[in-house]
Amino acid sequence: MLVRVFYTRFFNMCRANMILLSQSTVMKALAAKSIPIPASLDMYFLDSEYPARDDITALQAVMESNDEIAHLEEKANQLNDAMAEADEAQQTEIQTSLEAIYDRLDQLDASTAEARATTILHGLGFTIAMMNQTTCEFSGGWRMRVSLARALFLEPEFLLLDEPVSLLSFILSAGFHSCEAHLYVSLFIL
Repeated sequence: MLVRVFYTRFFNMCRANMILLSQSTVMKALAAKSIPIPASLDMYFLDSEYPARDDITALQAVMESNDEIAHLEEKANQLNDAMAEADEAQQTEIQTSLEAIYDRLDQLDASTAEARATTILHGLGFTIAMMNQTTCEFSGGWRMRVSLARALFLEPEFLLLDEPVSLLSFILSAGFHSCEAHLYVSLFIL
């Protein structure tokens, strides 16, 4: 498998014809970190549109993706507890992990969450009225934009897009670039 990395935020993976792996399988393996990659690498795997629900608006759907804060705080507490029983080498490793967690928590500042979510949705073509519509009122393409907004809201280091054909033209259009000024993410497209 050849991986070409360019000095942009886009990555392209090519596979030889003789290797019979589906692209979705490779993406799922990357997302599950079944392929040896650093555990600290922050990835978001976007493989489907947001479900049609009548109990949540597009803005709420983006904001609910912020469950990462609770997960990170729990992980930080576990690491802090482990620090007391760790030897010096382990303490250094734990400290590095804690610094990364606290940096991420700062990045996910809850006080600016709604403003960030609104900015992202606006950049993806949503009007204020659309942001307040329930997700069941949107077509599949608009629900895919909600999924993309959720991913961008979390600002992962790598955004894995599986079967991005429906998103490619939009991602490469001005809509995505209007978000890009606020969000720095690497795309990995098969």
